[in-house]
Amino acid sequence: MRVLGILLVVISLAPLGFGGWVELFYLSEVSSRYEQQQQDADARYNKYLETVEKTINQQIETYKNNTGLTEAVRTQMIDTTKNTYKQSIETAKDQYKAAREQVDAAVDDAIGQVRSSYYTYESLGLGLILFLLGVFLMFRPRRQ
Repeated sequence: MRVLGILLVVISLAPLGFGGWVELFYLSEVSSRYEQQQQDADARYNKYLETVEKTINQQIETYKNNTGLTEAVRTQMIDTTKNTYKQSIETAKDQYKAAREQVDAAVDDAIGQVRSSYYTYESLGLGLILFLLGVFLMFRPRRQ
């Protein structure tokens, strides 16, 4: 029985190793690459918002410095520009959040598909059962 226990422990190392490799190395690398891409996308998006804000501020300064317009027209143009800017930025933020949520869901689905196609949970469970059974058989008291 002790030999059978040792054999089961040795056999259990293959599914445990495979499941551990997929979960700890392969999927963690996929997740870290995705997080890096999301950080890059956030940086680009924030830079875009800064650029739009600078453009709007330049346009408002142009309206303020335009002496050919009356004060009421200038004020109306500035207010319209500010309101349009606020609406467009809020729309862009909502669209960015929605797109990010969709990408997050897609990545989670892809990770789930990898787990189900490689049978990681099943292989880890099988390896654990075989390991525990092998250890039990190795250290089971002998009948006399």
